[in-house]
Amino acid sequence: MNGIVMSTNFNGDIYSKTQIVTVRGTQFDNLLNFNSIIDILPISTDYVMFGRNPEVVMQDRNMTP
Repeated sequence: MNGIVMSTNFNGDIYSKTQIVTVRGTQFDNLLNFNSIIDILPISTDYVMFGRNPEVVMQDRNMTP
């Protein structure tokens, strides 16, 4: 992923934010490309993004249900 565009409408006002990666390996580039889940949280009049990866639970195939 190379960028993200977010828009919202609140009380008749439209807020838009665009972030585009221009250099590989930056904090934003890594956020978009090394996380399978990106949380977008409203903070005051801005949006903040956090990345995370869910824990992978391995199942024992020798166990019977």
